[in-house]
Amino acid sequence: MKIQFKINPKMLIEVEGSDEKELIMKLMTLDDVFGHDKCEACKGTNLRYSHREVDSNHYYELICKDCGAKLDFGVQKKSKALFPKRKDKVGPEGKYLANRGWIKFSKDEKYED
Repeated sequence: MKIQFKINPKMLIEVEGSDEKELIMKLMTLDDVFGHDKCEACKGTNLRYSHREVDSNHYYELICKDCGAKLDFGVQKKSKALFPKRKDKVGPEGKYLANRGWIKFSKDEKYED
């Protein structure tokens, strides 16, 4: 089975699966990564995806070109699928971040390890 799905105003995806359950699982994963059409910090729609590699570590982000906020993506250990980081720590003890995970860097802000 194949379906086409307009995941956001700028993107049409085609998904192939053996049955409806497989299609839904694939759509859920793709929607988590590509379903964003606005920045949750400034509501701007001028977004771009980014990938960086530093010391063999890969970083995946969605960046707002209007305000500079970014949404970081993590990588699941087993499936290697991406997911938006919406909590400050992994696991149930993490607290949800403001702006649904969109973080705007401030040069005056101090970070603690």
